[in-house]
Amino acid sequence: MKKNNLATSIILFILAIALLFVAILNNHKDNTANEVTTTTLATIQKQVSPYEAKDVMGKVVIIQNFKNSSVSNKPTNSFEKTLTMTGVVTDGYLYVKADVGGKALTQYDDIYTKLLETSPGSYQEYGGHLIKSQSLDTPTSETQTELLFDLSSIKYKKNFTDSEKEVLSGNWLSVLNDSSSKKVLGFSSTARQGNIQEMAIYYKCLENTNCSITVSP
Repeated sequence: MKKNNLATSIILFILAIALLFVAILNNHKDNTANEVTTTTLATIQKQVSPYEAKDVMGKVVIIQNFKNSSVSNKPTNSFEKTLTMTGVVTDGYLYVKADVGGKALTQYDDIYTKLLETSPGSYQEYGGHLIKSQSLDTPTSETQTELLFDLSSIKYKKNFTDSEKEVLSGNWLSVLNDSSSKKVLGFSSTARQGNIQEMAIYYKCLENTNCSITVSP
């Protein structure tokens, strides 16, 4: 009996050690899985940041290297371009890169732009002075300013003197999809020499379809 009891004790001890080993192994696997999941989520979040995501979209340049200043709050020059759309755009961004005298924009400088919609008996304007502080994240630089806005929520104010807390939002995405032809106008709102290095629209088409946005004078 004593030998049987000893054998039983040894078997139970071995079984307990085995169960402990399995538990430790499973815990290690769970921790490893959690680390992989966390790393994967961080990678995905970085990949879909708006500034990076725009580069895999379609792109149409509205204007490049457009220079002007403003005198008595009126621009010395402005641009107006016609946009023609085909298909359906489901997502996108308005992008602006600008400088004033070769430097980044200050609190006294901004970019003014509007999307114009005309139809028989109707005229609508969407936009104004773009609010820099409401831009999506972009790289910072001492020599230029980059702005990025979701097309469905362009942040602006009507007048330069308005507080940046008086935020208005224009849904350019909806307007662009509303009809085939629109106009975009704009200028640098600054008393110094302003330069819109580039203003562009990045866009994504309805899944499994083709779409395009073209610009003409």
